[in-house]
Amino acid sequence: MTFTTNIVAGYWRAHAKTRRNRLEWFLAVHLPIPLVALLRRMAGVGFTPQSLPFLLSFIAAYFLGQRIGGVLHSRFLESLGETRRFIILDWLRLRSTQLMGYGR
Repeated sequence: MTFTTNIVAGYWRAHAKTRRNRLEWFLAVHLPIPLVALLRRMAGVGFTPQSLPFLLSFIAAYFLGQRIGGVLHSRFLESLGETRRFIILDWLRLRSTQLMGYGR
C-alpha cells in the first residue's frame, strides 16, 4: 500500500516539478507521509530494535514508489507530449490513443 500510494504521489511530484509549481511539489512529497505513518501503526511497527527491518521496508517503499512514479511520468511525457497531475488519467489517455492507432 505504501509503495502504490507513493507511485501516484511520485508521478504528481514529477508533474509539479516540470510545471515549476513548488506548492504542488511540496504537497506531493509530504502528503503521503501521514498515510505511511498510519499504515506503519496499523501493522504494529514501532521504533523498537525488533521492528527496524519492517520500518526500513516502509521507508524503502516510500522512496522507491516516489522514484518509480517519477520515471513513469517521464515515459508518459515522452509518449503523450503533455501530462496531467494524475497517472490514471494519463494512462487512460495513452490507452485510448493506442486503441485508436495514434500511439507512437
